[in-house]
Amino acid sequence: MKTKKHLSSSIFNKMNKLLILAISISLLGLSSCKTKKKVADTEKDVVEVVNPDIAKSKLALYKLLNDDGTMTIEEKEKIVNDIKNLGLDDEELNKLIARVDEKIAIEKEELEKKKEAAKPENMLKSYFTKIASAPNKDDANKQITEALKMFSSDKSNVLVIIAEEGGEKDYDEPTNISSYLNYLKDTKNNTNTVDEIKWDANNKIKTLILRKN
Repeated sequence: MKTKKHLSSSIFNKMNKLLILAISISLLGLSSCKTKKKVADTEKDVVEVVNPDIAKSKLALYKLLNDDGTMTIEEKEKIVNDIKNLGLDDEELNKLIARVDEKIAIEKEELEKKKEAAKPENMLKSYFTKIASAPNKDDANKQITEALKMFSSDKSNVLVIIAEEGGEKDYDEPTNISSYLNYLKDTKNNTNTVDEIKWDANNKIKTLILRKN
């Protein structure tokens, strides 16, 4: 009788342990699901906060700021305008856009200055100034050599308008470019301005018309 009672108690105890184990496993599984859901929700929030368009735009703008001249102004402007058209609202991004806009504006100004300086009349004006203000003859001669590269030959005609009335122009005695440049070197008298340039078939100056001021 005692043996049957003892056996029944032992079976009951084992069943209780199995039940407790099953409940523990169930609770552990529920806890794991909740943890995974929290992690998933957190990752979702991170994705929503870090807008990929903003990150890509910032990277593109930093590249523009560090560009060493490999991109054209037009290419830079297109990238910036594309970013602006995305309508992204980010303080750091807006500051980067402002910095790139400022850089492009400076580059445009520098490019215009180069274009202006490259105009033939401005190139001649620069040469005339350098020759007349050269500290010594050697420096003046170097500038003369460079200036002559713009002309058909060192004998290209130079005319100087000394007066004009009713459309009629009076000219000083004709000379050639070599003589005129040496005149600037010797006298330092650089008072004439470029009035007209006549070109040959090779895009070299064959006749230079100056105006006395």
